[in-house]
Amino acid sequence: MEAPPPCRLAVLPCSSLNPLGRTADDGVAIHTLWGEMAYQLGGKPAYDLVAANDARLVSPGEKALADVLRAVGPCVILFDETLHYVDKAATLRR
Repeated sequence: MEAPPPCRLAVLPCSSLNPLGRTADDGVAIHTLWGEMAYQLGGKPAYDLVAANDARLVSPGEKALADVLRAVGPCVILFDETLHYVDKAATLRR
């Protein structure tokens, strides 16, 4: 049996993510779940592919997400408790 290829990993524990965002150690201001995913997978270069949408607090859409996945290569993305994040983020729009 062949070993799986090396891959990147993003872990998104949505009950712990702050819907107001965070600032990464390198100064990147991350505002959304999609921005967090891109940043975890490929740092600032991957984040930059969704940065405009992230700044506007909207989903980047299928093309931008596909661009991120192509840029980072094989990856595993783990979402946990996504509805907790959605509930918290929804209060920002009221």
